[in-house]
Amino acid sequence: MLQFIAAGPFSFVREGDPPRWCLREGDAGKRALPLRDAPFAIGRSSDCQLVLPDSEALCRTTSRWHCHLLQREGSWVVCDGSLKPVPETGQSKPSISGTFLNGNRLWRPEPLKPGDVLAVGPWEMRLEDAQRQSVDIDRVLRRIGEAAPLTLAEADSASRVGFESLAELFTKLYSIKDNEECLAVILQFALEKIPAAQVAAVLTFAPDGSPTARLAWQKGSGRLYDFRFSSGLLQSLPADRAFLLKSRIQDATKSQLEEHISSGLLAPLRGREDRLGVLYMDNRNHGSSFQDADLYLANALAGVAALQLALERQAYMARVEQNMRQYFGPEVVRLIVDSSRQGKPVSLGVKECEATVFFVDMEGFSAFCRGRSPLEVSELLNPYFEIAAQAIQGQGGHVDKFLGDGVMGVFGAAPLDDPRLTRTANHAVAAVAAGQHMIERWRQWSSMRWGTPIRLRIGINTGRLVLGNIGFPGRMEYSALGDTVNLASRLESAARPDSILVSESTYRMLGGACPCVYEGEAEVQGFGPVKTWRVI
Repeated sequence: MLQFIAAGPFSFVREGDPPRWCLREGDAGKRALPLRDAPFAIGRSSDCQLVLPDSEALCRTTSRWHCHLLQREGSWVVCDGSLKPVPETGQSKPSISGTFLNGNRLWRPEPLKPGDVLAVGPWEMRLEDAQRQSVDIDRVLRRIGEAAPLTLAEADSASRVGFESLAELFTKLYSIKDNEECLAVILQFALEKIPAAQVAAVLTFAPDGSPTARLAWQKGSGRLYDFRFSSGLLQSLPADRAFLLKSRIQDATKSQLEEHISSGLLAPLRGREDRLGVLYMDNRNHGSSFQDADLYLANALAGVAALQLALERQAYMARVEQNMRQYFGPEVVRLIVDSSRQGKPVSLGVKECEATVFFVDMEGFSAFCRGRSPLEVSELLNPYFEIAAQAIQGQGGHVDKFLGDGVMGVFGAAPLDDPRLTRTANHAVAAVAAGQHMIERWRQWSSMRWGTPIRLRIGINTGRLVLGNIGFPGRMEYSALGDTVNLASRLESAARPDSILVSESTYRMLGGACPCVYEGEAEVQGFGPVKTWRVI
């Protein structure tokens, strides 16, 4: 059995006559709400199974019937909007601000599973398995607070030095947002706490395995911009543990002799699956050597530096993934991100292939913009682009570009030649299905938001095209080019409002899968007479 867990400063209260579950601010109620009977409606209306707070401000973010949960084949699914027709229109109505599952807006029913997060207006609720034993963390914390505190003995000098040193470092790092500055603080801290260290550096590895200095610091001088290190010392480092090289190095390498390095200390910066780099310290002929005790602190500092690098990489990959999801489907994004994490090159080179090109734009967009503010125009375009991307990617295509109020999609041409990618059997059928879904969804949304539907024109053509990175090294764009693309754009301009116009090549590839009516020959600029069909 699934249950909702309050993921914010609110709880579930049983109240009213007849009694029903209500969401209330504060922790006066229960943190968990089991899902027992379907359908389960959520909204501000008093007939919902979970009634949300009602106020003038909340009317702008939550609906009377915001979303509902159903059971299908023993599993729960969530759907946006009202379950039953609303009195005003006699039809089901989508929510005013959308229902979000794991950060993604719902456009169709989606299955629920433990760990999912459902967002309704300003509230988030986490799904958990009700059979799993839950822990009242508040009660645990109260019991801990009642117990006698345990303190470290001040006489334990090793504990004091070790823990106080790291606590001092973490206190500094907590107030720093820039990752480069955090690494600099760690290096300065190492030079301060390890007397023998004259130079400290964070070394990272290029995809080919060669080391490079990410950041270097010298005691008394500050940052080193022209840092040269001992490659011999680096090659001596075992991959899984810290390494201490005492003074009077035997068989010193040329780089060690040139830099007068008498002692070195190296600790690996470990990632989840690979080695991120090395925390490097050496003593440049200043007499004293590194001691065994220095190794323990260096290893701890290496862990802190590795965490900084891992967080930096994670944030970078999250940005890459977020950007990629605007254009490519989940399968392609997963392959690009996985390859990038493994340091593998991602090839989006130019290639020629057969594909289906999809163009859509809004009827009367220029007239709509006339007299409206940029904010009002963005309130139209942003949901429109989101619905277009969802429709295109949902059928296995990718968004090529946004052109004013136009969107171009490509079907049947994956940006990566990878056997793990699922190939669309008939990309013409997929393109038509995307167009039909987009017209339906946009008609619903624009009617609800603007009071009248804003109609779309869609043109689709199938043929050979060139696909890949186009441009020059300073400005590259992944795009499709060729007559196939140009004809699809012309067909979109010739299409009737709220209709899909396809070329002869697309019609032949559909093979009767989508009912079409012959529209005759259209005079298309640059192509002459072109036979066209309208999807019905």
